[in-house]
Formats: sequence, C-alpha cells, structure tokens
Amino acid sequence: MSNQRYIPEFKVKAVRSRHHTHLGVQGVAEALDINPLMLSRMLKECRAGNNVLKNSEVE
Repeated sequence: MSNQRYIPEFKVKAVRSRHHTHLGVQGVAEALDINPLMLSRMLKECRAGNNVLKNSEVE
C-alpha cells in the first residue's frame, strides 16, 4: 500500500472535476486514477474549509 501525497493543484482539480461534471465520485476517481475514498476525503476537506482547497476557490 502506497502513501501517495497529492499536490494542492491536483486536489483542486479533483474537487473541481467532481463539482463540474455529471460523474459521481466513482467516475471522477476512475478518470483521475485515484481511490474513490481519497476523492471523498478531498471533498470532505473542502466542505470543512481546508485552507488549500478553500483558498483556491474550488466552487
């Protein structure tokens, strides 16, 4: 199991992709080749006000 870290720009891209497409978490995760649970965590961080994602004006 890998401990991959994602750069803030990638996280922003992932969250934007989820918000701006008709795809669900599973579809976006597959398109970005990441685990759906990781994408869910990124979305949760954004909703909670994570400084990197919120300051990048994701929505």
